[in-house]
Amino acid sequence: MRQSIEQVFDLYKNNADLLPLRTHGEDTFRGHLMLSFLSTIAYMLVNKSLDGLKFCADGAFRSLQNLKCKVFDDRILIKEASKKDNDIAKHLRIELPLELPVSF
Repeated sequence: MRQSIEQVFDLYKNNADLLPLRTHGEDTFRGHLMLSFLSTIAYMLVNKSLDGLKFCADGAFRSLQNLKCKVFDDRILIKEASKKDNDIAKHLRIELPLELPVSF
């Protein structure tokens, strides 16, 4: 259990830019820590889910961040995903739509 906790904090320090914190109050710090924990859990789950593929969560997030879209008044058009993006989405059971309605 201790090793798991140390690995989470190592992930925070090296990948999540947890330190240095520029917070001015305890509530802000607690909120930042909560978001950091949630993002670490999501990262670890995605990394575990991608176990059968040839890349890890870092590579998947780097690839998926290149998805672009155009926003219009009534809809959002999403650029067609690459084969790699489609493989990631299929493996994670995520649907990548080509269009979304706008509901502002």
